[in-house]
Formats: sequence, structure tokens, C-alpha cells
Amino acid sequence: MRIATYSLRFAPAIGGIETVLSVLAEEFAKLGHEVLLLTQSHSCAPDAFPYSVVRGATMRDARAAAKWCDLYLLNNVSFYHALAALWFGKPFAIIHHGLEPKGRGVQEIKRLLKRTIGSLGRSIAVSRYMAQQVPGSPMVICNPYDNTTFRERPDVVRDSDLIFVGRLVKEKGVDVLLEALVILRNRNLRPRLTIVGDGPRKTNLTEKARSLDLCGQVEFSGYRTGEDLACLLNGHRILVVPSVWEEPFGVVALEGSGCGCVVVASDAGGLKEAVGPCGLTFKSGCAKELAVCLEGLLRHPARLVEFRSRAAEHLSMHSREYVAERYLSEFRRIVAEASQP
Repeated sequence: MRIATYSLRFAPAIGGIETVLSVLAEEFAKLGHEVLLLTQSHSCAPDAFPYSVVRGATMRDARAAAKWCDLYLLNNVSFYHALAALWFGKPFAIIHHGLEPKGRGVQEIKRLLKRTIGSLGRSIAVSRYMAQQVPGSPMVICNPYDNTTFRERPDVVRDSDLIFVGRLVKEKGVDVLLEALVILRNRNLRPRLTIVGDGPRKTNLTEKARSLDLCGQVEFSGYRTGEDLACLLNGHRILVVPSVWEEPFGVVALEGSGCGCVVVASDAGGLKEAVGPCGLTFKSGCAKELAVCLEGLLRHPARLVEFRSRAAEHLSMHSREYVAERYLSEFRRIVAEASQP
């Protein structure tokens, strides 16, 4: 099958959509399908993927991709790429990774046009939560993670307490996590926290940690990716995902579980689905509830062992191989339906 796929952002940009698209494209190619990936993201280094990548994609590229492919896969709705698929009579599917916010004037007209044209393709939601937000009745295929990279490593000593991984922006809730550490300190618990990532709030968060007298407990380690990040996760007991916005899913929770961390996450959006039976959730934005969850795990290590024992079955439903085959089964169905007179 010839699969053309479009995403506004792609590697070297870092994020959930970029991760999921990379994993799926690699698996499609590994299984013998031809993949052409179009994106607006540029890269200074030459691409070395097992599939073709067109960067800075234009409408001409979109038309050429639509003419070439058997199926056009869009990561979120793109008006022009959906239009290209319709122009050449090619079936297309849309993976809904998130919702486009309502705007005003021309922006709102564009959003409504995208929603209208998107309704002509097959909708796939990355979580049950997202399926409830998207018009119609989209199929749910929960996100995969890179299980070949994010796995347990017996050679790494798990001797650190808490770790956070994500962009340092308000929506990711690191402030809530720092406030929870203060509550734990007042209960005679002083776990160490590694903050992995970078972003516009790094200076503010560093200053907040200092003002809360947490500098001896908190380490900012900058961006980590791939094997480096997997090794770092393997050295920690608990991954905290304190997002205060409604995450469509939360691949980082799968990555943490895959590396043997117990996940403690907010109950915002699709995070609960990503965590599954591998950890705990708390009320989004509530430092007190987060502190209670962490205290229970830190004082009773046997609970960590219990949560880890539940991970294998949950993670198997999110492996790159399993999820890619679910997508391909749906693609075959879409193409077969489109070929019927």
C-alpha cells in the first residue's frame, strides 16, 4: 500500500504527535508499505528515515502525494491536504490528536471549513476522551510508544525518586508538582525530583524552586531524548505527569511505564487511559491530592512493585507493532470501500 501522510510538525521537533507519527511511519515501512511523509518542519541534518520525507511541503507537493498514494493520512485536519485527496478521488483518514480552538472572524471560518471537509474522511481518535470531543463517531486507536527504546534495563540502578518529562510551559503543571514537594516536606518526606525538558518557564520554575527552598531536591537536566531519556527513566521510581490542561492522550506515561516507572498523573483528558493500571491519577491542579498519591507510594514501596506487575498487559496494547497493525487493518478497509462502485 502507498501511504501519504501529512503533519504540520515532525522531527526534529519534539512532541507527542511527532513521536507517534515517527513510530507509525517506521512500522508501516518495516511491513513493506511505501510511505511518503509531508511536513512543514525543516531540519538542518539530512534525513535518514526508512521512508521519504518532504519538508516545507507546498500545495504542489500535496497534489503530487494525493495522486501517488492509495490512502492519505492526516495528523489533525488539514484543509489543503484533505482537498488534494478529494480532488484525486483518494480516500483519506484523519488522526485526531487534539482539537483546534474556536477563533473569531476569518480564523473561525477556516476552522469550520476544516471541520466540514474533515467530515468527508475517516476519523480516528487517539483516546476515548478525544472521541467524545470529535463530531461523529470516530474509531478509537490509542497511541503507541516506542517499546524498542523505552524498556526496562537491568544494568541501570533505580535509585532516584521522582522524574518529570515535558515542555516547561504552564499547561504541564510543574508548579503543582513543586507545591506538592513542599507538602511532602512538611510530612518529613524529601524525595528528589529530576525535571527533564526545556521551555519558556524554565527560569520561572528555577526561581520558584529556590523560593520554596527546594534547590537541594530539584535538578533541571534539560532536554533528553531516545536512549538517553530511556536510561534516565530507568533510574527513577516514579514518573509524575501533572498536566493542568486536558491532554489528548499522554505518550510519556507509556514511556515511563515501559521503563519501569510507576506513573502518577493528573486526571485531565486522556491521561487516565495512558496510565491505565500502571499508576495513580489525582485531581488536575490539586497539589494536595498529588502529595497524597506520592506519599502513599514513597512510604509503601511494595505498592510500586504491585503497579509494575500490571504494566506488561497494558503496554502490549500500545506497542508499535500492535498499534500499526490496527491502523493498517483500518486502512485496508477504507481503501476497499473506496474501490467499490
